[in-house]
Amino acid sequence: MGRLLGYRLRWFALSTARLLLRRWQAVVLIVCLSASANSSALGNLETLAHPLLALLAPVHGAFWRGAYMVGLLAACGWWAGMQRAQIEGGPFMAFVGALPFAPRQLRRVHLAVLLLADSPLLFLLAGALLSTVAHQAPWAHMLLLGVLALLALVVQVAVLERRLDHLLAALAVGFGAACGFELRAAPAILLLLAVGAEAPPRRRRAC
Repeated sequence: MGRLLGYRLRWFALSTARLLLRRWQAVVLIVCLSASANSSALGNLETLAHPLLALLAPVHGAFWRGAYMVGLLAACGWWAGMQRAQIEGGPFMAFVGALPFAPRQLRRVHLAVLLLADSPLLFLLAGALLSTVAHQAPWAHMLLLGVLALLALVVQVAVLERRLDHLLAALAVGFGAACGFELRAAPAILLLLAVGAEAPPRRRRAC
């Protein structure tokens, strides 16, 4: 397991480094960080986490909040989808398929690499959580952010595994959870999350 994870992380690092050489996002990130150098730490966190904090703003209605939640989940799915080649491990994983690894072991390694790919998104989530704690926001705010994080992971796995049923179920749960938050129905969020949990994978027919 440790050696397999090491190979996967090495492939991800090399392929991502090649990708960054052809992209300009790193330059934009440095410019944005430099522009916020004179702001307070909390102000920087709130600026960084604004896409998530907007979900908690009290000025929007239930439908807007639900649609915005679906948009955030779709963006997370797109983030994973555009890195599919890097996350899935490349040609090496075709060889791993012939080795005696249990599906649960492969899924754990897969999730570890996916979380590494999600590190910029996790910074957004951490900033939103710290901002809610600093402002002593209601616990329902942190609950909704936690639901968003879990559903985002389900959406990303569904995108990588091309499971349209799981993807649609997660988006529907996200919409309902956000509406439940607007209606001050925090227990409904947990219920919807339980109902929308990822189902066991379907058995594939042998070729």
